[in-house]
Amino acid sequence: MTITTQQFGAINLGYYAPSVDGWNTGGVTGGQDGSFVNPDANLPDGFLQFGSRAITGSLLDASAFLVAYVDGIAVSESTGWTQVWNTADIPGGENGYLYIPTAPTGFVALGVTFTNYGTPNFNVACVAEQYVAQGNTHQIWSTAGIDGGADLALYTVIIDPTQTPPDSDFTSIIPISTSTFVATTVNGSFPSAANLLLQCAGL
Repeated sequence: MTITTQQFGAINLGYYAPSVDGWNTGGVTGGQDGSFVNPDANLPDGFLQFGSRAITGSLLDASAFLVAYVDGIAVSESTGWTQVWNTADIPGGENGYLYIPTAPTGFVALGVTFTNYGTPNFNVACVAEQYVAQGNTHQIWSTAGIDGGADLALYTVIIDPTQTPPDSDFTSIIPISTSTFVATTVNGSFPSAANLLLQCAGL
């Protein structure tokens, strides 16, 4: 399958919609419905997503994955995974596991990934540090109200204009949403940075 892409400075980006189940709340008692998906097996060679995409009914849900071409310079593949949450204490429904990717030195991971089988059998895109900016977070989903599961919250990352102002030449730095999300677990810390991909003149 081919996708339409656009070169933003050093990074080649596109959107890809076809998906497969990562984890969903079907069969779970209580709480807010949620489905978290990953790209299907037809994602074009060389492109990777930044993480799972949420389908929660939030106005901030993305309709497609932002994907990036992995060139090993501006964009690199993740090198491993750390599990930060699972459904072991939640009765009913399918098994679910949440992972943060390990980024190579000098690169940043921009999202987290759900699966229903354990450690992901794929990698995600990580971006060179100079191409990310800190954003603000807005909660889109949590396990509050789910039997045995009130310990996870998911957030989309939104633009913080105070952190990305236009420069003196009026070339605005415009962050791009990566179509994914970050998470807090019961200890309240972000297991992945709330970062946005930078789109700017001379990226």
